[in-house]
Amino acid sequence: MTEIWLHLSTAFGITAPLVLVAVVGVACRSAGLIDQHFVHSASRLVFNISLPCLLFVLVFNADWQDGSGLLLIAFSLFNTLSITALALVAARYLVKESADRGVFVQGVFRSNMGIISLALVSSAYGAKGLELAAVPITLNTLLYNVLAVIILSQDSTEASGTQARKQAYLGILRNPLILAIATGLLAALLEIKLPSAVETSLDLLSQLALPVALLCVGASLKFSALYPPDRVATWASIGKLFVAPAIACSVAHFGFGMQGMPLGVLFFMTGSPAATASFAMVVGFGGNATLSAQIIALTTLGAVLSIGLGTFALNYWGLM
Repeated sequence: MTEIWLHLSTAFGITAPLVLVAVVGVACRSAGLIDQHFVHSASRLVFNISLPCLLFVLVFNADWQDGSGLLLIAFSLFNTLSITALALVAARYLVKESADRGVFVQGVFRSNMGIISLALVSSAYGAKGLELAAVPITLNTLLYNVLAVIILSQDSTEASGTQARKQAYLGILRNPLILAIATGLLAALLEIKLPSAVETSLDLLSQLALPVALLCVGASLKFSALYPPDRVATWASIGKLFVAPAIACSVAHFGFGMQGMPLGVLFFMTGSPAATASFAMVVGFGGNATLSAQIIALTTLGAVLSIGLGTFALNYWGLM
């Protein structure tokens, strides 16, 4: 019994700080301390400045001799493609409206890696975990965008789909997170020595990323999107929070022997709620924005339970 409580407290210690910061965001919005304009501006600051600085620092300082990092990168990309394929099959049976199938599939495979996954990894493993997670998270974010364009464009009109595809691909090329990773890899490869003033400045900017992003997640959470409950959104949320991480961790451990920090990072990558960026992508392709918003809201709230249970289970079995 003592061992169970120990693992429960470990799981609580990982997830509780993130939930509390998000709750502060909800409270600040309710009290009028944070409004939609602040959320929009702060989110842009995080996405364009703080998070790229964090990823650059992590990649630049990463130990590229660690083979577990390469396995995590390769498997995580394979897993994203596999989960997407399974979601496409499931959509044919669970989603009656063909126009909603792309929204369902994106809701299942696309995690909020840039904020929630990184924050969970930081809470569980600290700087070492972030170094391990930086590259697979960024590469999967790139893959998410490509897959979303392919899937959502199938259900859009030819004119709107073509325009949306152009905008999406341009966005991928200009993505600050991808540019930061590429710059960090190049600097590490060339063994560039950064001046101490630059390193300190990057560290200070990096420290803004996760707390500000979590505040914005809480402040932007729309509880009204939960009503009326939608059957498709419920199925997508179950797939996102429970089925996808269960499949990913089972195959990674039993098929490839992954355990410890890499398996924990993989769980946090796949088990995070649906990415808020998926809503903008759905709107751009003229899809069901209401369904997308409900999937984001359901998975964001449901992740408190699913990630807590998953973290407890992996700790109890000694896998992370």
